[in-house]
This record gives sequence, C-alpha cells and structure tokens, in this order.
Amino acid sequence: MKSGREVLTPGDGGKTTPGCGDRSMSRDLLDKGQAYRCPHCGTIHPRLVSLCPETNKTVSAAHKFAGRVLDGKYQVERIIGEGGMGVVYFGIQTNIHKKVAVKFFNPDACTDKECMDRFVNEARFSAAIGHANIINIFHFGYVDEAVPYIVMEFLEGESLGRALLREKVFSVERALDVTYQILDALRAVHASNIIHRDLKPENVFLARQTGGNEIVKLLDFGISCLMKPGDMSERLREAGRVYGTPYYASPEQADGRPDVDNRADLYSTGVLLFEMLTGQLPFRSKSYGALLVEILTRPPPNPRELSEEIPTDLVKVIMRALDKDPDARYQDAREMMDDLRSIRTMLESNVFPQQVQPPLEGQQRKKRPTDPGVRKRSMSLTGYSLMTPEDHLDGDSPYLKARQRRVSKPPVEKKKSALTPEEIAKLEEASSEIINILGDVTEAPAPADDELPAEERPTRPRVGKLSPDPEVIDMSKPPRNDDEDLQEAGPESRLEDPGKRRPKER
Repeated sequence: MKSGREVLTPGDGGKTTPGCGDRSMSRDLLDKGQAYRCPHCGTIHPRLVSLCPETNKTVSAAHKFAGRVLDGKYQVERIIGEGGMGVVYFGIQTNIHKKVAVKFFNPDACTDKECMDRFVNEARFSAAIGHANIINIFHFGYVDEAVPYIVMEFLEGESLGRALLREKVFSVERALDVTYQILDALRAVHASNIIHRDLKPENVFLARQTGGNEIVKLLDFGISCLMKPGDMSERLREAGRVYGTPYYASPEQADGRPDVDNRADLYSTGVLLFEMLTGQLPFRSKSYGALLVEILTRPPPNPRELSEEIPTDLVKVIMRALDKDPDARYQDAREMMDDLRSIRTMLESNVFPQQVQPPLEGQQRKKRPTDPGVRKRSMSLTGYSLMTPEDHLDGDSPYLKARQRRVSKPPVEKKKSALTPEEIAKLEEASSEIINILGDVTEAPAPADDELPAEERPTRPRVGKLSPDPEVIDMSKPPRNDDEDLQEAGPESRLEDPGKRRPKER
C-alpha cells in the first residue's frame, strides 16, 4: 500500500515521484514553507514535524529548508555543509539556471544575538570588499521567523584543511602560490579597514576552475571587525576575549589585547605557510592554556629543521611573519607579497641549488639508467645544467663514440655533372675562338707626358736632381748608414737639412 507522500527514488537526479497525493500540492506546501524535504530520508514532512518517522532522527530548524524557493528565484536543493553558526545548501538560481550556495543561520546552535550579528557581518563584509580571492555574495535576506540567509557563489573543490589532511605537505611552488593569493585577498580586506581575525585552513577554500586551474577563496568573515578609531570602544569591551582558532591566533590575540590590527592576519598567514611546507604547526599543546603560553613566550621553530627543501630566503619570510612583536613583522600584505614574488621568480629561474638527500643507512643510491643518445650533463652550484667537458668523459662515453663516428666518416664527394661529347666539342670551339680574338688584340702604348695637354700632365714633386740611371744596390754588402756616406763624401757634398734651411736673403 502506497503512502500519500512524495518519495525520492534513487538515480532520479533529485526529482520526486508522486504517490497517492497531489504533487502540485506538495510543491505548493514547500514553496510556502509549510513542509520540508527531510535530510535523513528524503521524503516531504510537514513543517511542524521535528522527528523523522523513517529514521527517528531529530531535524533542527536549519535543516528544514530543502525544497524551498527563496525570493522567487533561488531553489534550495540539499545540504552540502554545516558549520558552527549555519547550514549550507546547494541551490539553483532558477531564472538563469546558475549553481549557488545558500547558507542559513542555525538558531539552535547559536541562541544569543551576538551570533546573529556575526552572521550578518559575514555577508556585509564579504560583499563590501569585492575581490577575486574572496567568495562572492549575491543576495541576503530573512526567511520564516526572522532567520537570515546568504546566497553566495557555489565553489567546487575542497578546503585547505582537507587538502592538508590528504597530502600532508605541499611543494614549495604550490605553498607559495596559495599564500600569495591569500595575501592578495588580505590586501583588499585591510584596504577596506577590516580584520579577518580567523584565518585557518577551514576558511581557505581551494576552488577548481574550468581547465583545472586552482584559485583560493577566503571564507567566513563572521568574527571580523573594523579598524576604525571610533570602533575602539567596542574593541575595549572585547578585551580579554580570545577570538579565532588558538593554533593560528597571533600573540596579541592570545593575550586578549584590544589593539589587534591587520598584522595579526599576517601572523596567521605565516602559520598557514609553515604548516603547508612542514606538515606541522609551529605551536602544539594538549591544553588550551599551555598553548596560549607557548604562543606568547616560546620562539617558533626553524622550519628548515623540519624540511630541508625549504629555501633559506623563504625561511626568513616565515620567521619574520611569526615574530611576536607586531612592529618586527611585515607591516602590510603587499610587503610580504613582494618577498614571496622574488622567491618565486628565483625558483622559476632555477637559481636555488638542488638539494640532494643522502641515502638511508644500509641503502645505496640507485643510479638511473642513462639513455645512450643523451649527452652527460653536470649541475652547477646555481642549479643550471652544464655540458660535461670531453676530457672528463671516459672512452665508453656515447658522446665520444658519436663524435668519433662523425670525424672518421669520409666527406661526401659532390657529383660532377656529365657532359655529352657534342657539348664538350662546342665548349672547345668557343674557347678557341675566344683565344684567337684575344691574341689579335694589342695593347695601345700609353701617351708620353709631353704629348698630353698641359692641364692633364701629372704633377711630380721636385726634390733635388734625379740621376738618369737608377743606382744598383749590392745586396751582398751590409747596409750603410747615412753618417758613413757623409764622412766618405766630404763636407762639400753634404746637403742641408730641408727642415733647417735658412730663409733667402732679399
């Protein structure tokens, strides 16, 4: 015998199959809020029912919104997550068929007015910033008995906390990329005079985009506060109260000081970077009070002692972000982003030397088989790959063998074009005619200087008297200098130096 309620059938994609009752009537009851789809059994129950008749499990008020249509365009489908203050549903924006996430305030978990104020602050602060690395808010409203809800973008992926549970440790490149996007979001948050105060892996979402790219989204601005002078009275009333998750709280937050500013978020970012690179937290303790004492008094451990793959420059960035004195830390997110950008540039340029891990005791390092067609390479101190010199290679080197084969191979002779006898005869006949023509040509004698016109005669410098016959030099005798010639000729035959001639007397 069939019941008069709608039943979800497996594999129907969330569609309902009507029983003896009217489907349109059930749909109308869901839209009006008089009924809800049970999160335990998937059937439709009246709103007043708080105990599932199929599973005997309690259904709270925040779990009774499945199947509702909010503001006439947001169809609430199923629960996809739950936090300390609210329950998150998967939804569809019906007019454009867009996936959204709807977060309802859970009055059963938080009964005081402060919790509802934090829920409203989450929507107000997230919508006011407007950044690519901060979750986008589409709509805010109230439903039923003044229960607030937020309609935000639907993200596909996982939180940073779940990724760390699965992977334990991130690579240096990925940790730098995630931290850089967190800082970029904090830069916009702090520019709006807002402090997040609750940075932790659960509030950092690694969303998958189309094409496989990963983008970081900052979530949960519930306990955020404003950095305005007029807000100091409210912050003084909060003095002595510790906000945020203790493992990621800054020393000034752990001490309950009222002068917490944007540098507290930079401290929490340093803890996240420390955890991504080492798989551990800088401060761990079994009790809450002992943990706060460690954060306030104990220096953070050197991350390189936990992982030798971390570059030294990156260790300096982490230690500066985790400094207990806010004045010694980074003063803004952009300053820390600049240091991370320079480290990432050096990594992309392969400037850091490769760090070789020593083999374990009793084990030998396995040599990778080399391809005989690949040249041997060596690694410089800067990480660049260099060709090994030939004098450092042995005789069995495939590189030397290939070179010897190239050198010993005889050069390829060029093929000569074969001519037919007729073409050879024509060439010989043409060459003989050219020789005969050149033999009949006689070179005309050059005209003498006297036969040329006066303006065309060449001008020659007149230096002394030229002998008609050139002097024949005997090469068998050694050359004589000018002084010997002058002594042999006598003083009367000496010529005056042209440079020391006296001017003629007039």
